[in-house]
Amino acid sequence: MAPPPSDSDSPNVTLPEALTGLEGDAIVSWNIGLRGLRQLVASDRGADKTAAKDQHGVSRQLGYGCIDSLLDSLGSDVDVVALQECKLTSRSDLSPEIACPSGWDSYHAVCGDASGGAIPTTSRGRSKTGYAGVATYVRIGKRVVAAEEGVTGALTPPERIARGDAVGHYGRMSEAFDRARMLELDSEGRCVLVDLGAFVLFNVYVPSLSSDDEDRERFKLDFLVAVEIRYRALLDAGRRVVLCGDWNVSYGVIDSAVAIEERLMDEALCERNQSRQWLRRQVSGGEGAKGAERDPLVDVFRRDYPAARGAYTCWNVSAGAQLTNYGSRIDYFLCDEVTAASVARCGIAPKHEGSDHAPVFIIVRRGSDCSLKDTGNEGNAVNPLASSACVAAAGRQARLTDSFFKAGAGAPNDIWGSAETVGGGVHAMANANGGDRGCLARSQPALAGVKRKHGGGGAGGAASIKSFFGPKDVGKKPTSAASADDTNPPPDVPIDLGTRDVPAQELTPAPTASIETVAAWKAIQKRMAPPKCRGHGLPCKVRTVKEGANKGRGFFCCPKPKGMKGDKNADCGFFQWEKVYRK
Repeated sequence: MAPPPSDSDSPNVTLPEALTGLEGDAIVSWNIGLRGLRQLVASDRGADKTAAKDQHGVSRQLGYGCIDSLLDSLGSDVDVVALQECKLTSRSDLSPEIACPSGWDSYHAVCGDASGGAIPTTSRGRSKTGYAGVATYVRIGKRVVAAEEGVTGALTPPERIARGDAVGHYGRMSEAFDRARMLELDSEGRCVLVDLGAFVLFNVYVPSLSSDDEDRERFKLDFLVAVEIRYRALLDAGRRVVLCGDWNVSYGVIDSAVAIEERLMDEALCERNQSRQWLRRQVSGGEGAKGAERDPLVDVFRRDYPAARGAYTCWNVSAGAQLTNYGSRIDYFLCDEVTAASVARCGIAPKHEGSDHAPVFIIVRRGSDCSLKDTGNEGNAVNPLASSACVAAAGRQARLTDSFFKAGAGAPNDIWGSAETVGGGVHAMANANGGDRGCLARSQPALAGVKRKHGGGGAGGAASIKSFFGPKDVGKKPTSAASADDTNPPPDVPIDLGTRDVPAQELTPAPTASIETVAAWKAIQKRMAPPKCRGHGLPCKVRTVKEGANKGRGFFCCPKPKGMKGDKNADCGFFQWEKVYRK
């Protein structure tokens, strides 16, 4: 068992502080869904750039400027980073810089871009793009045995399973779901499995439920069942497992500010949500059955901090809930009992900038049976799912376009699904090609036989775009061949008043509004002003209903951030519908 935390230990720390003085392998899990991966690492969104203050006076960091800075912010001693809600629209969003930052390799699952899976749609029929998605980054030098995209195994080609570079062990998955359902469960990019030798790491983003949608609720439960089938099959095969990510469900009353405020009991809270009932059955100390179907996982945070209150990982930042710590703990590390005993420390980093979720972490004691292994002198064969294998495959081509289309053929060659095991890393391949690491973005083929029209100033040619910004020939006189009517511009062309004499009557000022008119407008504006909340006497903020029967309707509410009832610095609960003036 891990030693109990001392009285001075706190679950809420900064990541560099947590790693100080500890010898171990650090693994971080972080939902970055507030902005997504592309925005967080955009070059024009560095750590020094902040957004304008919101209605609660909070100015948040826009990003980190590059993926290297984002990973470095989590700590120089971190070995594995699991990200959720990357929100990539397709694999073409993965440039080599994002996919293979210096010193790292990555494994991605992208919504609607999975091999063999169709682009998923919402309950209203809209396609989901820039949605969900997970990524696991592993430091180069740490051993990776295998990796898979998806939890059901439906996206893993049989030849990979035969070669042994897939994680394997699917249990009764094919009995629980048909292939169409398995592809559907894996089509949203919600899981990546990475076999790190000592254990298999599950990086999951469990679906959330924002409305009473029976189809999505069934989808969420089926996804959780698939996760359970897979991790239990691995345990039955003698493997160890670590499951991390955003589970979108709190375990108990102590993990939810709403539950505490409503003074719910654990039993009443559990009855509200079938996903919570599933979670209770998996975690030691819950209501799960014993024996073959016993609860085999340990919530290492609650093991070390069983009575810690306010240890939340997610807040509604649009309501300012982070200011009053009115949140919930929905990001977990769940480990098998053997691996949990090797976890020396765990915690939450609530002040880390960049998302509405806080990073959570564990540190596995170095030298234990569950510590990560180095590749050593024998090297590390790159898994086909690894980003470095895809970049290396692109780097072997003679031309950039050959990375995406076979010579003499019209069908694209998907470099993400066809790469074989590569002996050297991406950086060695980049050096062999003159240091150019290529580009993973899918290019568009040129249209054969179609010529572009180039603008020109000659007769019959379209005007160049530069001609629209050049100086005007204001004082130019018409040529002798021009008629007298050419000196007058057509009525739709504005006249520059600064280039001609203007009669005095054209410059007369507009009449001033009467005192009665001004007073009438002030009265109208006063009636349109938002009311003041009863708790604080402050002007209310205007919000709009986003879903349901009242979608699009405006309402007024207290401008203070969301918080516990009775807190003078929190929302007083004032609510009033906005009046609708009909014509």
